[in-house]
Amino acid sequence: MGDSRLVSSLSAQQLRCLRLVGQGKTTPEIAHELGIAEGTVNNHIVAGITKLGASTRRQAGYAVLTYEAQTPSEILTSEILPVAQSTNLDRSPSVTVVEHQPGRAARLERAPDADQGETATGTTTHPLKTIALIASLVVALLIVILALKPLAESARDIANLIQPNRPH
Repeated sequence: MGDSRLVSSLSAQQLRCLRLVGQGKTTPEIAHELGIAEGTVNNHIVAGITKLGASTRRQAGYAVLTYEAQTPSEILTSEILPVAQSTNLDRSPSVTVVEHQPGRAARLERAPDADQGETATGTTTHPLKTIALIASLVVALLIVILALKPLAESARDIANLIQPNRPH
């Protein structure tokens, strides 16, 4: 049941639901947090229990938490990457009407942005936005690093609950 291939075979929703089960949340709490119906939550949990070969929802939840504690970088990548890919930083270009005659199409030119610099790829970026992005990433990295230690300790506690006589 603790096989990482089994946990990695779970869908994103099954993984989210079982992660919350492992954290002690009830079906109504999970449904509220994820914004889905309780029946849908139960379907995801049952499907996850079946895939993992667990005998209870709590056992399946602990298996997910234990797996995530052992492979934090993969989990973080899978959680953060979709958010990063969905962000659209591109602005619509500023244009200026250069020439216009009635009955003819206007000739437009892109107006240069005084507060932006040109990058090697031809895209524009504001230096303060870049600094803010770097600062945000540093803060996020610090939060992740600080969260890993308690997560590892929690995983050890969970493993002790599942197998109390195992060597440390």
